[in-house]
Amino acid sequence: MFVSYSQNFEDLMLWRALKDIKNGFYIDIGAQDPIIDSVSLAFHERGWEGVSVEPSPQFAALFREHRPHEVVEQVAIGDGNKLQTLYEFKDTGLSTGDPEIARQHEERGLVANEVHIPSMSLDALLEKCGQRDIHWLKIDVEGLEEAVLRSWNEASARPWILLIEATRPGTPITSYEGWEPLVLSKDYAFAYFDGLNRFYIHQSHSELHAAFVAPPNVFDNFSLSGFASQPFCSIPIQKQKKASARADAAEAANDMLTTTNSELLEKLRHWHAKSLQQDADHTALLHSYVALNASYEAVRNSWSWRVTAPLRVSLRTLLATAKGLRVFINRFIFHAINAFKAPLTRLMSVILKNQRLSSWLNRLIQRFPFLHQHLRTMAIEAGHIDNSNLPHRQPQDSSLTPRATRIEAKLSKLIAQHRSTIDAHHH
Repeated sequence: MFVSYSQNFEDLMLWRALKDIKNGFYIDIGAQDPIIDSVSLAFHERGWEGVSVEPSPQFAALFREHRPHEVVEQVAIGDGNKLQTLYEFKDTGLSTGDPEIARQHEERGLVANEVHIPSMSLDALLEKCGQRDIHWLKIDVEGLEEAVLRSWNEASARPWILLIEATRPGTPITSYEGWEPLVLSKDYAFAYFDGLNRFYIHQSHSELHAAFVAPPNVFDNFSLSGFASQPFCSIPIQKQKKASARADAAEAANDMLTTTNSELLEKLRHWHAKSLQQDADHTALLHSYVALNASYEAVRNSWSWRVTAPLRVSLRTLLATAKGLRVFINRFIFHAINAFKAPLTRLMSVILKNQRLSSWLNRLIQRFPFLHQHLRTMAIEAGHIDNSNLPHRQPQDSSLTPRATRIEAKLSKLIAQHRSTIDAHHH
């Protein structure tokens, strides 16, 4: 059974004529929606390939989503040398490039969104399709059918069947008088008028006229998809909506009954999985401990460990002795300076008067931070150095090592810089 998706049985009439064609090819200019009122969907479902031309960004995006392998041209067909303005009416098939038709729609309360899109001539579109047979070509561009046909001049391609909307948008008033001569001049003959569209057959396939002697009827063995926007689909659509609503209500009731059990089951599963994970973690930790302890005992019992034991003891003793010696030397220097403070102060006064000598001694003594710091403090206390611009420093511990003294000096400098930053911020 053939399922019709189009708004006026256009796909059924085309299928009646072309049903014996396997893997055919079509061009749908003004394709609009990939499902609702679609002339091409029934052919697409049967393995046909085609080009869907849809300038509206909304519907072009839908085509790319629902038919990812089909060629989609988001252009206007007509003058291919400039951008064209499309008056887009969202969620409808009334988008048009004709400003007068757009104005008429706006007078009925519709809102147009102006979109600037590129254009392509029908010649260029046909050339892109190559030399393959085009079994049908549909043109539905809301009042601009003549502009499309006038852009068909040099292309040699001749689709077997032309399907062209032949009434003014939204009315039964015919509008084909201006463009029909362009069609007939390309060796096409009129075949059928369905009240909305006119069908033309090229003379090279005149045998197809027999398929258009009668309108759709019971012998076509077809059914409606329920997706067409026309009133004859309203009852199936309403039944479908009611059935969907009943199914949703039943599903919601079932969800309410099963939610509690599902939540309890999920919590139980989560608790069980967590317990298993904790057990696994504990087991892994125990194995790691056993392995590390075994490794430790193996090292402790090894021949190399026992042989090097005296060396390790000696090294620890040496390090402790070196540290103690360093502390002893620092304290000795501190007490020696204090014991000879007066003569050292007088000697410092003489040395500081000789700039070259004092500079050289200063660089030399800076290699011994602990000694340098105590001599500097003595010079400041004696008034030999002006400390008014020096950062505030805490008294040093005489037991500090040289490295600790340097670290303490750096910290004092950073503290002073931080205080200066805070004072500047307050000012």
